[in-house]
Amino acid sequence: HGNRTPYYRLFLPELIPADRLLYLDSDIVSAIDVASLIDFRMSHASAFVPAGVTGTYIERELFARIGLPPDTPAFNSGVMLFDLKVWRDQKLGRETLDFCRKHQEYDQTGLIAVSAGRFDALHTRYNIPLYTTTELAYAREFPGLYHFVGSPKPWDIGGRQFHSCFPIYAEALEKTIWRRHATDYMSTANWKRAYKIKGGYARKLLSVARKCLPS
Repeated sequence: HGNRTPYYRLFLPELIPADRLLYLDSDIVSAIDVASLIDFRMSHASAFVPAGVTGTYIERELFARIGLPPDTPAFNSGVMLFDLKVWRDQKLGRETLDFCRKHQEYDQTGLIAVSAGRFDALHTRYNIPLYTTTELAYAREFPGLYHFVGSPKPWDIGGRQFHSCFPIYAEALEKTIWRRHATDYMSTANWKRAYKIKGGYARKLLSVARKCLPS
């Protein structure tokens, strides 16, 4: 939606003076201890939770053009674990940025392309996707890093009503200085975002309507 902030994370390996880096998107709630990842054995420069193959992604034609087989493992980049020394030595950050510039693609697309399936696989609990239609009871069966993918997010206008897993967000918020969720309905920025993600609201309403229709 025109926000370039996600690209900043590609600079983190160059800025963080450490041997290992765990990156989490800001739309993630942690329900587990991630400390064990400091000792996670890595054979590649990066690690992700596998999420399908390139042949099923919207960028599949681009992946095919650059020579990636359709069964190349892909991932959601909301959770990334880096072996910083290897990443820097192989100059993968620069390669990813160059790819994004050349093909005018998103940072996740660049990361998938540059890794070419050569990444370590994290357990699925480290990136559990929560869609607006994900059942709350189902999500709670699998504690982990809950990732609010898609839109609207729980904190968007109507998030309390539109997101099935809003309680997970609300419970996490209670542990912060903000304590409780309050949507600013007078915010022009909030309404502009709601318009941009109107497709997400429509998909949720369509999902609810289908459940109400007789089978």
